[in-house]
Amino acid sequence: MQLDGIVLVEQQTDDYFPFSILHPQWELRTGFFQQWERIQNQFPNIPIHFLGRDDQSSLFFEKNANLTNQCIVKGTILFLDARFVPSIVFATDIEVILQKQSPSDITLVDKSANNVIGSIRQFESATELPTYSEISFENSSNKVSVTGVTIHYIWDAIYANSEIIQRDVLTLAPTTVTPQHLWQFGVFSYADGKPIHLGENVQLHATVVLDSRNGPIIIGNNVTIMAHSVIFGPCVVGENTVINSNTSITGGSTIGPNCRVRGEISVSIFQSFANKAHDGFLGHSFVSEFANLGAGTITSNLKNTYGNITIEFPKQRKIQTGKQFIGSIIGDHSKTAIGTTLNSGTVIGVLCTIAVAGFPPKYIENFSWILQETKERVILSKALSVMEHVKSRRNQPMFDSEHSILTKLYNDTNAD
Repeated sequence: MQLDGIVLVEQQTDDYFPFSILHPQWELRTGFFQQWERIQNQFPNIPIHFLGRDDQSSLFFEKNANLTNQCIVKGTILFLDARFVPSIVFATDIEVILQKQSPSDITLVDKSANNVIGSIRQFESATELPTYSEISFENSSNKVSVTGVTIHYIWDAIYANSEIIQRDVLTLAPTTVTPQHLWQFGVFSYADGKPIHLGENVQLHATVVLDSRNGPIIIGNNVTIMAHSVIFGPCVVGENTVINSNTSITGGSTIGPNCRVRGEISVSIFQSFANKAHDGFLGHSFVSEFANLGAGTITSNLKNTYGNITIEFPKQRKIQTGKQFIGSIIGDHSKTAIGTTLNSGTVIGVLCTIAVAGFPPKYIENFSWILQETKERVILSKALSVMEHVKSRRNQPMFDSEHSILTKLYNDTNAD
């Protein structure tokens, strides 16, 4: 028995705020891959159907025009929680399960947390397949544990990222980089048996230090790392990214593709196309697409009391994270002015501008324009015009679905 299709399903999307406003959950980047890429790589010959919110799914396919949401007619179907990051042997585990059991009623459980993350079911026709509003994972008595990690909240990705990087490097084709090879170019590397994976056309300036003693370093194609920068593994630097001089990136960080960063970055994730081009500290944080941190922006990632961080979401919803270290979670196209300081556990929605001395509020709702003593809403037409200009500088178009999502959200928020 073999799989005939995979259905990747969004679950509890409000818990991914503000990332979930413009992204389906399967687009979240951890380690070297977005979630959908990781599933596709493990099951290269199995059709994948993406089942999620209509607007965010439409935007995803606009951005990834080479993908199609494949139609699955019938057969043995794996329904998988889009928040679940599987181990590198997940495909083998599924194959073994199907060899041993009938696929009519199998519930998959995350071995590390004992939560249901999917099911394998048999369908005779496409008319039986559930829609997004109908989907629920079968919680049968026939439970099988699989290895991986479930990203319930964005900060879970931050905390799991180190382990995920160490898995991802094992799925990449090995490179022949050795310390001796790098030293001849004035690059210092400390490997101690941990891999340093270099993509094509990587430019490492003299005096760069790559320290993979605590975990692998993965550097994608067309990356530039400028002089006097130090990269500690486990770490990922995505393709076409520029690491400006005098940068320190500590283990557990992913700098996604097409980013520009500088300063001190610790245990943080940049989705892609984000800027932190100047000095300043960013720790235990998540930065979404086209966000821009002004010069000297500093995040706190630890309370003075050393207590656990509480996160506030929309509608005054507060989450006790149980985590001691969380910096900021920053939404798409939000910006901080020079010298901005962000408190531990700060959440910034989409299309916000922060320009205050001292700490702004820990929860900043979408479309906020926060000046020294005032808080206003952005004028949407101006904000969208700036957004289009920012994207054009990176040769990225403004997508119809993007415009539609933000306009609807702005109007709905205004009505509230």
